[in-house]
Amino acid sequence: MKKIIVIVVLFVCSLSFKAQDYYINTSNSQTITTCKGNFLPAWGVCSAFGYASYCNNENYTVTFYSGNPLIPLKLSFLRLYLAGFPTTDVIYTEAGVDFLTIINGPSIGSPTLATISGVVTNPVSYQSTGAYLTINFKSDGSNTDWGWFGIIGCQPQNCNGNLPPSDVCASAVPICDLNGYCGSTNGWYTPDNENIGVAYGGTFCGASGSIENNSWIKFIPSAATANINISVQNCSTPSQGLQAGLFSTPNCSAFTLLTCQSQATYAPVMTLSYNSFVPGNTYYIMIDGFAGNACNYTVSASSGVAISTVNVSSNAICNGQSTNLTAVAAGITPSYIWSTGSNAASISVSPTLTTAYTATIASGFCTEIITKTITVNPLPVANAGTPPASITCSNPTRVLTGSGGGTYVWSGTGIFSGGTSASPTVNGPGP
Repeated sequence: MKKIIVIVVLFVCSLSFKAQDYYINTSNSQTITTCKGNFLPAWGVCSAFGYASYCNNENYTVTFYSGNPLIPLKLSFLRLYLAGFPTTDVIYTEAGVDFLTIINGPSIGSPTLATISGVVTNPVSYQSTGAYLTINFKSDGSNTDWGWFGIIGCQPQNCNGNLPPSDVCASAVPICDLNGYCGSTNGWYTPDNENIGVAYGGTFCGASGSIENNSWIKFIPSAATANINISVQNCSTPSQGLQAGLFSTPNCSAFTLLTCQSQATYAPVMTLSYNSFVPGNTYYIMIDGFAGNACNYTVSASSGVAISTVNVSSNAICNGQSTNLTAVAAGITPSYIWSTGSNAASISVSPTLTTAYTATIASGFCTEIITKTITVNPLPVANAGTPPASITCSNPTRVLTGSGGGTYVWSGTGIFSGGTSASPTVNGPGP
């Protein structure tokens, strides 16, 4: 399982959007604006049974605010393994006398979501109805325990126009264009299929990892080989990063792990590579914070994941000409609907005015709408100009002056020079 290192030297800021550790004693009486961070007891001050713990006679209260009155918060308490600590419990307090209270609002007088005492054995989460969560912890004058490890997260929002990933595999968000897809891991996400690829109590991807706050997206590869890069930024535990896996599954219950990466030590980029995809089939990407880490990430596909396009033989034509538009689908067995009513992959059009054409391309779970505009230029009005004076033996050359075009091609005998300009010179015999 993952190992959590408790750092005694702390830096706490009352207003911060940067992920960090929030210890309840050093955050006491503060309202902290954040969407990302670890929520911890007063570790590093007292100990119990030879391990870091909270202290006796504590009475601390801290409020977390999402920064937007329309965005709720969630506090998730995770299953942990600490080195040598003889429990896998989520919350560990002295039963009946030490109390952790989760409050739905900006103050201790707001409605209570839960009052916890003793041992909680499974991951639990508490969500605000508004933008505030308040937590109060009280301990009596004797005996202490280890406490808890929680992560704070805001309700995920769209990123660069993308829907946020899903908390559960069964509703994984379909992504038609992985390039530029962005999201985050935080306390909003809870463990889903936490035994995926491992036996309970084992490790994910062989890197001392387990699943705490994973989320899901799905995609359709366009080739047998794909390389998917995940850029990792702004982690709540900077020394660690994310873990991610590529999976095939028929039902989000039975999984085949195709490849995975786990960042017990932070790196700015992880790459998921696989060379036996079946183009047109659906595959899943699971992204999880290592040890519940809250990180931002951006996905890009360097190969194997294409997007649909529309190719145009000519974007600009003259009135009376035609051009071809061809839809190229990323997936297999696509269907097409053009704004002209055609269902063919390619259409030929001859607009008399500048016109926008739209192709709706459906393949698998992806439907993409692509618009191309064809510019129609009017036909020029050719004008050869005023006829010059007659050519004579004494004046054997004359300059013609044309207008109305961008390029010119003159025809006839006697063109001496400038036959492709607006003003050619002609030469010929005269009287």
